[in-house]
Amino acid sequence: MLKKVIRWTPFVSIALLVLMFVGMTQADCIQEGVRNYCDSELWTANATSFSIADVLALFGHGNGLHFFGNALALLLFTVPAELLLGRKKFVPSIILIMVIQVIIGELTRTEGLGSSGWLMATPGLMFGASMWRIWKEGESLHSLAFPVMFFGVAIAMTVIDLVSLGSDSGVDHMAHISGFLTGLLFVVAGIPFLVMTIREEIRAWQRKRAWKKEMALV
Repeated sequence: MLKKVIRWTPFVSIALLVLMFVGMTQADCIQEGVRNYCDSELWTANATSFSIADVLALFGHGNGLHFFGNALALLLFTVPAELLLGRKKFVPSIILIMVIQVIIGELTRTEGLGSSGWLMATPGLMFGASMWRIWKEGESLHSLAFPVMFFGVAIAMTVIDLVSLGSDSGVDHMAHISGFLTGLLFVVAGIPFLVMTIREEIRAWQRKRAWKKEMALV
């Protein structure tokens, strides 16, 4: 019983939530008019030193309401992804997402970092993990219903971000967009597993149909 509790407790997601809470108060988050973002010298060309604030910038928020929204996204997207993948695969996946976010932020000259960007990648991570899980564990294709729905929500949010680019909304739309594109990589990686699963389903149906025909002739 204890092993099952440990197995199904999302310890990594809980740790991320704690870091997000700490980041809300400790990260170097800045508000300029309607704009807010979390700054970090670590990721700039002028970096001269390293501090914990540089790491916490990845977990920062503009305010308490922003933290609440990100915590809800963590519950809906990150926790299922961790349970689907397992901690050993989830940890490197989430670290990879954060690294990609930092690189994209540098390439696009995004003003800062924060939790929203890498959280926008987690619906794609959950969707990709579901396709892998179906192939690995032989689960029903119906289990894709919620991941597909949540990924659809992420698509809708990304469209809104695209339309809102350049507006003074106080939201780092580019971070959201880059996060979605990062998650899309996991979806693309999961498609071959889905194709193999559907192929096996078709073959099983064909074998069953052929068997029924043989029985009908007996």
